[in-house]
Amino acid sequence: MIFNDCILKATGDACWFLHPDMIVTNPEAIEKIPNSVAWFTNMDSYAKNFTTKIVNRRTSRWKNIHLKKFGLHYYGEYGSQNEDFYHKDITGNSYFHFGGHMGNYPFRVLDSGIKVNHYCELKDFSRRYEKMVNCLNTLYPGSEKETIQEMALAHPRVTLEKSSEQFGNFEFAEVETKIPDVFEKYKDEFEAFKKNTVGEK
Repeated sequence: MIFNDCILKATGDACWFLHPDMIVTNPEAIEKIPNSVAWFTNMDSYAKNFTTKIVNRRTSRWKNIHLKKFGLHYYGEYGSQNEDFYHKDITGNSYFHFGGHMGNYPFRVLDSGIKVNHYCELKDFSRRYEKMVNCLNTLYPGSEKETIQEMALAHPRVTLEKSSEQFGNFEFAEVETKIPDVFEKYKDEFEAFKKNTVGEK
C-alpha cells in the first residue's frame, strides 16, 4: 500500500498524512505541537462549495500525525471500519479503530492544535459517486453490483442533500468562513490543471 511506502521513505521523526483536498489554515501551529506518539488535527469538512459545511456525520478530529517509530504502518482499505495507522509494537495484531475517541487508543494521542479545512465533497458528481461505490464495495463485500450502485446514488455524500437515513443523519449548513488565501493565490494554476484534466478524459 502506498501509505506504507511513504512511511518507509520518510526521513523525519513523524509522518503526517494530508489529502490533496485539505488545507491547513493555521500553519504556525505546526511548530508548537506537544510531545506525543500521535496527534489529531481539527477538521472542518465542506461540500458543494467553500461555504457549505458538513455539520453532522463527518469527523471533527482526525488522527493523522504519528511518530514514525513503534512499528508505524497503515492497515485496512478505503471505507473499511478499521482503516487507520497503527503502531504494531504497541497494538500487535489488533486492528481496532476508535474514531474520534482519542482516549481509547493504547498510546497517547494529543491535540496538535492544527486546523484543517477538508473540501471532501466539492468534487463533481461522477467523482463523488465513483468514490462511494468503492467505499461501499469495501463495506459490503459480495453485494450485487446494482445494489451497490443504488446505495451510492442515495448516499448524502453523493447527493449532497439530507436524503437517506440509511447512512445516518448527514447535515449541511451555510457558514461564514474565510476562504483560504491559497485558492486565490494559485487560481490560475488550479484552473489550468482542471482544464488539462478534463482534456485528458
